[in-house]
Amino acid sequence: MIRRVVATKPWMAVCRQRIGGGVRLYSKIDEFNKSKTSYNYGHNFLSLEELEPTLDPETTKKKLERQLEEEAELQERIDINSIIENDPRLQLLVPNSPEYKEELHRLNQEYQQQQKKQKSRFEFNERMKGVALGVLLLFSIISGHQIFMNYQYLKTSVLADYLYKIDENKHSNVSDPDKNKKKLENMMANVTSQLTPENIGNLKPSLTTPGLYIAGATRSKFPFRMPFFDGMLFNDVQVSGDYLVAVTDSGRVYQYQHGMAEPEQTHFPSKIQKCQISRDFVYFLTTKGEILYTPKLDKNIEYDSHKSRNYFGLLKTNQYGKLALDESILQFSAGESHLLMLSKSGKLYVSNTSSLPENYGQYGLPSFSPYSNPDIPVNKPFELTLLNNEIVNNKGTKVLVPRKFHGIGTGKFHNIAVDSGDNVWTWGKNTYGECGVDINYKTDCQPLPKRILTKDDYKRICRNVVPRTGRPEDFSVAKVHACNETSFVQLNYKDESVLLSFGTGLKGQLGINRYLHVCSQPQIVKTIQGLTEYNEKLGEITPINIKAISGSGDHVFVTLDNVGSNKDVLVFGDNEFGQFGNGKNVKSSKPIQLPKLIEPEEVVSNRDNSVLTKRLTDINNYRLLLLDGVKVNGKNIEQVVVAGQDASLIYYKPKAKN
Repeated sequence: MIRRVVATKPWMAVCRQRIGGGVRLYSKIDEFNKSKTSYNYGHNFLSLEELEPTLDPETTKKKLERQLEEEAELQERIDINSIIENDPRLQLLVPNSPEYKEELHRLNQEYQQQQKKQKSRFEFNERMKGVALGVLLLFSIISGHQIFMNYQYLKTSVLADYLYKIDENKHSNVSDPDKNKKKLENMMANVTSQLTPENIGNLKPSLTTPGLYIAGATRSKFPFRMPFFDGMLFNDVQVSGDYLVAVTDSGRVYQYQHGMAEPEQTHFPSKIQKCQISRDFVYFLTTKGEILYTPKLDKNIEYDSHKSRNYFGLLKTNQYGKLALDESILQFSAGESHLLMLSKSGKLYVSNTSSLPENYGQYGLPSFSPYSNPDIPVNKPFELTLLNNEIVNNKGTKVLVPRKFHGIGTGKFHNIAVDSGDNVWTWGKNTYGECGVDINYKTDCQPLPKRILTKDDYKRICRNVVPRTGRPEDFSVAKVHACNETSFVQLNYKDESVLLSFGTGLKGQLGINRYLHVCSQPQIVKTIQGLTEYNEKLGEITPINIKAISGSGDHVFVTLDNVGSNKDVLVFGDNEFGQFGNGKNVKSSKPIQLPKLIEPEEVVSNRDNSVLTKRLTDINNYRLLLLDGVKVNGKNIEQVVVAGQDASLIYYKPKAKN
């Protein structure tokens, strides 16, 4: 309630207002006016339109929307009518005449049809935009996921040319020292360090003097001869690190370990044809199909010596053991602590070769499962009964028939075998997929043999390298092989060879130009597949197939079956100890060629080793070619390359008659 207003100055008014028990003062009339409250006594609304939004706002909103639609429709109708009425076809007609109305109706129908088409076209375009946006969104999600999962690989691939770019002009021409000065000097220093007086003194002409070359492990990075074996031919030679076993063509056996003055001969009453090195023992296959064994020279192990009777019927204790087998053995292969044997009848046998074996299921018997921690007898063969037999359905009756095998291979702790139907079986350690089984906690060990590949699988795996018309029946398995934790299957498709690999490839031992830690699915070694050459005898292009595979440790040699007396050699895998024999320690995931053997005249006529260094670097013109079917000292011979654990061999073998 206003009590009194007093104007003390023309430009300022002071107002008093009693509030409760006090009085509030205002310095300006504007502030006082703002504080006043206006009351409309007896007034609620002026009209129904004013009240409607308050009572029902939703109805008012719909009414406004309807009104706007009617106005838009009216405007559109006006526009349509103006367009139709201005059509040239109506200009010549009298307005409101029957002809005019008929033409107007026809034009209206025509216009409506056009509007429908435009509307359909617009809706179709909008749908296509939606589909395109959906596809783009899906593609973006997939691409983003792939980029996220392969970020490091993509980053390295994209930036490789910037971060690790190599000037091709500095290494492409080894004949120009100015462009290859650093590389040539390093290689020359490497060659000079390997050409010790001992190695130079052991050189002999490779074309006229048989013998044994060795590289890697504790020896040179180039293949150099062991003078003790000069002039000898061999049936088989195996090497594991610094340990070597040689079987001459006459059946004599020599064992050698680094540090010995010369190899030591081991005497057997029977002629030996093959040998295998395991952790504690060395095993020998006689021409009679028997398996004999002796401890390694550096092992002091008790074993059951074989006893026999001499010509006088007296009992004699021999300095070797003999496996108690009822059948003759055709092939055998040794792992770290087991021996796998294939009999002439096609049966498989297994034996433990170590007193403290690491059991990963490589013995393939239920009673020797690694999960039961069994005590496995040493050097006692056991038949793989479940694998050697199968149940077939013969006219509705289940019959037990023998399953026969024709090829075997052993890795460090796993096995691979192929039966007469070209089915591949594996068992043992599967940590890296070497058994061809997907990795999970249940398949880390594969204690029982499992069939992993059939002819239908070969057709599926090779679908991109063989014609589509190829049939599963056109495939066959020539050989199976295994390294430490890698397996190989050599297929024949008609007259072509295809090499499959699976397992670990961290050191390049898969040969697929990639370094994979785990690979349980068979991969094609494409560098070897599809090679061809011109056959002068036939006058046509013929495929180059695989003659032999040798792998042990983490590197593999592949000998090609070229036409003629010279066979190309390819190698891939680990080269940490110089086991490639190319003077380097660089591993390779792709099969590469090697330099030819060093000849005596190359060292004598080249004191500074510059010419020899250039020749060793020029692989294209001076690559390693193994002799095959060449007469040396009146005998038909062939050279054989062997991969061992961290070492490699080249030896001369009598050429078998076809």
